[in-house]
Amino acid sequence: MNVRAKPAEVSQGGVEGDVARVVTELVARARAAQRAFEFAGQDALDTAADAAAWAIMEPERNRLLASKDVADVVSRFDEVDIAIVGIGILEPSQLLKTSGNYYHEDMLQVLAARGAVGDICLHYYDKNGHPVLRDDEDPVIGMALEKVKKCPNVVALAGGTDKVAAIKGALTGGYIDVLITDYPTARMLVSD
Repeated sequence: MNVRAKPAEVSQGGVEGDVARVVTELVARARAAQRAFEFAGQDALDTAADAAAWAIMEPERNRLLASKDVADVVSRFDEVDIAIVGIGILEPSQLLKTSGNYYHEDMLQVLAARGAVGDICLHYYDKNGHPVLRDDEDPVIGMALEKVKKCPNVVALAGGTDKVAAIKGALTGGYIDVLITDYPTARMLVSD
């Protein structure tokens, strides 16, 4: 990692006022980080680069995670000993669309291209139960799939034959212990 920009070069490039000040500070911080990581291994450098990219790309999510109330809730996910979850499918329900708490069409296309079949807590997984988004791609603040999997008692509610693939993915992924569903869906699940 080698930061070459000089504060004077930044201000001459047309950046003015507060932006120039912020860029100058970022350059100074990058140089300090460069000195700190001069003898670090590649893993440490990769971790630092990922953290920096995350902070820049997801400012709203990071701002929320930094708030005391949200951080307090997130820190308690490991203490959850029973979770009652819904299992969703790639195409959001009308209720979810109306709420605004779903991915937009471009992200839904990415999820489909990666083989997403369902979600728990809006964290999507494929037919084998593997998450389809990396942590740095997933904007959802909620119990992550790995935390759900570690929870001792997970009760899932999912009905409708359109959710069979999503339920199978959740079962294959080891996310749920108890399934509450309707008779037609149950018959389809056991017939395969």
